[in-house]
Amino acid sequence: TTALHAIMSFSCIAIGELFLAPAVYAYFSSAAPENQKGMTMGIVTLAFSIASLISGGISQMGDANTLFLSAVI
Repeated sequence: TTALHAIMSFSCIAIGELFLAPAVYAYFSSAAPENQKGMTMGIVTLAFSIASLISGGISQMGDANTLFLSAVI
């Protein structure tokens, strides 16, 4: 069941990102000043990258059940 939990966790995260990322990028693209759109999009991408690094560290702290529960919550 450990592999099943890992697959389910990954699937939940991937589906969440599919819905969240386009909305976030669209919002920040429209909210940014015209002369700072590139910088704003770079900062948003950097934030997603840092969150990915942090989540990788958190996932190493527990077992597969903890990983699945943290993805669902």
